Amino acid sequence: MCSVGWSLAQGQGLGRYDGYELFFNRDEQWSRPLSRDPGLVAGQVVPFLCAEDPQGGGTWLAVNSSGITVAVLNSYQGRLPKTKEELLSRGRLPLFAGLGRTAREIASLLALLDWSDYAPCHVLILAPGEKARIWLWDGEKLECDMEMTRQFFTTSSVDTAAICAEREARFDGMLDSPLEGIFDSMDLEKPAAGIFMTRTDAGTVSQTRVKVTARSITLAVRRRDEDFITVRSERIA
Repeated sequence: MCSVGWSLAQGQGLGRYDGYELFFNRDEQWSRPLSRDPGLVAGQVVPFLCAEDPQGGGTWLAVNSSGITVAVLNSYQGRLPKTKEELLSRGRLPLFAGLGRTAREIASLLALLDWSDYAPCHVLILAPGEKARIWLWDGEKLECDMEMTRQFFTTSSVDTAAICAEREARFDGMLDSPLEGIFDSMDLEKPAAGIFMTRTDAGTVSQTRVKVTARSITLAVRRRDEDFITVRSERIA
């Protein structure tokens, strides 16, 4: 129950992409408590920006000062490897953004995890100048660096295949639109299929915008029907 999309920013010389913009719609049950305001987390190998989830701990997305975003999206087609009471929060996974200066370092650390401690999920790793990495843990096996056919990824807990296909088609039909417009996109006839999603039990509770440039990192979080709260840090090598 989330959607993420990104666009690459062209750098100077050699066609290098040295930055990007990313949008993430966080879809949750209405009963889940609101996230805390975003801020800078220091004291790690690399400082990072995130908004904390007070219920599960951790976060759904973190971007570090090297410009690497790590985000988690639930998967609904796998099986639980343990009982819910034995599992760790998937919100811990984006916190690995604070443990590596490169996407390869972060990926190497994630690969060492005992994934049976987590419910099925997808993990996105996006770094400047590199292809996006999407990992799938289905509760039994871990598939790394899944091939991406578009700069968009979405999940749904209800009618998964059909809803995801409708959102992908909507994204493909709006490629000339800015990401903000795409991620504000609703489906008035079938609200659960909108990229900005609404159901009776759940919906898009917040939007997260990441902007990475050659010099700075910006994270902005907007709770539903509220304004963006923005935090920034300098980009480090």
